[in-house]
Order: sequence, then structure tokens, then C-alpha cells
Amino acid sequence: MDLVGKPVSLSQFRGKVVLLDFWASRCGPRISDLPFLRKIKKETAGQAVVFLNLSLDSSESAWRKAIEEHEIEGVHVRSDVSIRLRTANWLSLRCRG
Repeated sequence: MDLVGKPVSLSQFRGKVVLLDFWASRCGPRISDLPFLRKIKKETAGQAVVFLNLSLDSSESAWRKAIEEHEIEGVHVRSDVSIRLRTANWLSLRCRG
């Protein structure tokens, strides 16, 4: 579901390049990547590129707060429990330090 509760499907973006960004509000390295993602967004302005931000946050309030606080642009979805469980090991390794 997106920020207003509507389902999001990759089929909505047919014919466009989709940049998937897996992130979580608690992951410092992912948050520190935001300036790089903003640069890519600026460089691809006017092109058929969609920034799909897939949050692995279990807390909806933390997800919403981080989007606002860090001014994260693009399409936002928060993953369901099954995706969080499958990606937990990857995120844990990537967010250490």
C-alpha cells in the first residue's frame, strides 16, 4: 500500500524504468544514500523513470516520519511482513556500522 492506502503494482509503471530503493528509517547507510538518489532523480527529470521506495519498516509511523523528515520523493510503499522477513538478513548486513 502507498501513503494513502492504495495498492501499488509494478504493472502500473509499464514502459518506464523503475528504480527500486529498499530502505528503512533505522538504516543509517541507506539514509546517507539519499543525496545520491536525489542526484539521479535530478539527472533523469523529464525521462520515464519511477523512483519506487520500498520501506522495510515494521512501524508505519516511523516510515511516514522518515519520508517527511528526509524529504524522500517518489512512490512510497511499505512492505508486508513476508517481504520484511525475507530481506531481514540483507538489511541487517547492509545497515551495520
